[in-house]
Amino acid sequence: MANEYDNPTLREENARSKELTSKLRLTWIYIVGCGALGSNLAENLVRQGAMNVKLFDFDRVERHNMSTSIFSLRHIGKKKVDATAESIGMAQNLWLETKNIRVDAENGARLLKNAGVVVDCTDNHESRLAVANSCAKNKVPCLRLGMSADGMYGRSEWAHLSDAPEDVEGDPCDVAATRNLILLTVAMGIENLLLYLETEVYRESEVTLRDLRIS
Repeated sequence: MANEYDNPTLREENARSKELTSKLRLTWIYIVGCGALGSNLAENLVRQGAMNVKLFDFDRVERHNMSTSIFSLRHIGKKKVDATAESIGMAQNLWLETKNIRVDAENGARLLKNAGVVVDCTDNHESRLAVANSCAKNKVPCLRLGMSADGMYGRSEWAHLSDAPEDVEGDPCDVAATRNLILLTVAMGIENLLLYLETEVYRESEVTLRDLRIS
């Protein structure tokens, strides 16, 4: 016999509030950057009930992306936005909107203007600054996720409260050992996003793997 746990929406409402579940389902969340952080973020959001997610990236999947992203070997050479959407669509039967484009200072305000929240998962100062400035012009909140080059530190911050990080040498998203930090950073980011949707409080968090401290 069917019960309330056969309905995923009811299960979420039991874990969170009905109002928050509805906001997560209805809010347009734009994710800029579909690499390790962005692809895992999109998947986790959809699995938790988000239905209006739009993906932005201009890059293609490479072999070294396999260990830290949600991609499969069949995605090598495909656009990251398409590979992310396909992976999530096959698993959840929800097909996300995609835009194969680099968000920059010239097009950012136009591309991001209809978002409810933007999550910046890019990996360079120029892109982070462009996304932050575009969101500021549109008065759209922008959550930024990032990690240190050594793969030991992750941070979830709001663009209007923190400066865009400068570029550093190395890419922790290329190393399989950083997968734990990637997933922790994504989890922090989602919890801060949910807190904003529920209360409009801008909480920032950081995690260090060496001593496994989250603050």
